[in-house]
Amino acid sequence: MALTMTEKQAVTKQLALEYRRATKKEKGKILDSVIQLTQYNRSYAARVLRQRARATVLGRGTAGGVRVTLVEDERTKRRKQSTNRSKEVRAGGSCPVAEDLGDL
Repeated sequence: MALTMTEKQAVTKQLALEYRRATKKEKGKILDSVIQLTQYNRSYAARVLRQRARATVLGRGTAGGVRVTLVEDERTKRRKQSTNRSKEVRAGGSCPVAEDLGDL
């Protein structure tokens, strides 16, 4: 039985971060498993995994004369603190990352 589109998207989303952090050999193994599950073409499956692994941009701006892009980190996504910081930056508050970059 073939997977539905929603199930295929869930599979690729689950494996995308693992694919991004994998070595070349590991990427080949992950790609083989995705192809077997979803019946995607190999090049299409690789493109889908690369695109799903991109970070979500929360905001952009300048701080101390330095251009700053605030991205959502998958490892800290569940923490409330990261969402509070993004609201502070959008509201013109201080950003610890920008302060560290100002020393460069």
